[in-house]
Amino acid sequence: MKKKRRHSTPTLSTPSLTLMSPTKTDPTHERARRPTNGSQSQVGKLKFLDYLIKPVQRICKYPLLLDLLKVKGAVNGIAGSNVVESAGASMRHVCGLVDEASMKQAHSIKSALIVSRIMASRQDEKAPNLPADFLNSLGVCLLAGALDVVHHSSSRARYLGAFLYVGGYLLLVKIPKSGKVYEPKFWLSLVGYEALDAEEDDAAFPFSFHLFGNGHHLQFAAACQHEKDIWLAGIQEATSQPPSWQNEPVTNLQTTEKEKVPIAAEVLVEEPHDLTSPGLPTIHSMGEMEDHDGAMQIPRTYSRPFKTMPRLEGSAFRNEQLGSGYVPLSRRSSTASVKAFFAPLSFETSSRISRPSSQVRQQVDHGLHDVFSDSCIAVRSQAQMRGGELFQVRKKYSAGCLGRIPGSVSLPQ
Repeated sequence: MKKKRRHSTPTLSTPSLTLMSPTKTDPTHERARRPTNGSQSQVGKLKFLDYLIKPVQRICKYPLLLDLLKVKGAVNGIAGSNVVESAGASMRHVCGLVDEASMKQAHSIKSALIVSRIMASRQDEKAPNLPADFLNSLGVCLLAGALDVVHHSSSRARYLGAFLYVGGYLLLVKIPKSGKVYEPKFWLSLVGYEALDAEEDDAAFPFSFHLFGNGHHLQFAAACQHEKDIWLAGIQEATSQPPSWQNEPVTNLQTTEKEKVPIAAEVLVEEPHDLTSPGLPTIHSMGEMEDHDGAMQIPRTYSRPFKTMPRLEGSAFRNEQLGSGYVPLSRRSSTASVKAFFAPLSFETSSRISRPSSQVRQQVDHGLHDVFSDSCIAVRSQAQMRGGELFQVRKKYSAGCLGRIPGSVSLPQ
């Protein structure tokens, strides 16, 4: 019996099976490779609204374009370069106005944030409250930062947030750990105050300056020399403009009992003086005064103004006393009276002032990071890049008085 032959197909007739890449068959890959017609039309054509998305950036590019035209025109000898130069100057003026408006807007936002955080401190019953209408009337904060503050005759420096406003109003705030609330510590108007900078910087309290006025002496220390210059210039600029605030509260600076006592009275108690001086009573005259009036009366003698009086006011006060028949102490008086006479031109030593720790500074800086003035941040960063340390206390210093104050009145001959 004949076997049936199995049907077989030749290998050439079968289609070749090749491995296909999955990316070639993926329709999403094809769509990703080919841009849509809509995107092609958007790239090729821009609508009018597209030109208004970022007008500031486009305006800033115009001076560069005009500078290129000016250079090419000068090379090719094309007339009209003055017109191109005038157009470039006009565009730069517009860019300056844009930058100024942007800076004012940033200052307004920071000022509003400062006021809101001070207002938030009202929830704490222990924290002092400032009127809301007064805070809102302060206007734009001219300078915001942090300084070491000493209210003499205290020996402790506090690292406080400092806000200087146009017109010369200064707010010093305490920053809690949360950093979301600013508790007012001191507030005062700088009208009647005098800012003084010592020629010789104190090694124990470097980069410091002083504020004298209204019976108070405040000493501030910046992080570096450039930051100190910024604050002195800011105080001068702020006080040169008229104030705009309303319903000003009474300052909370309190004069201590030590500051209220005249220095000359302390000297008279501590050191005996020449009893034959015509300005002072002798032992016999004191007995006669007691018999005549029934009680001993010692005339009050002021050889110098209070420690916290401004330099110019103190000199005028001393000259007024000399011109009204004031009899000075004799030459044979003690050396303590001589030191008291020269004391108006010097300050107490700050070698005993305790400085805040680095942890406290980090806490305060973190609470002020979004309102800190850009100029202060820049100079601090530059000082650290140069290898310097912020609020650095010098190792070698001599305890004593500070140097002479620039512009101070000389001693009378």
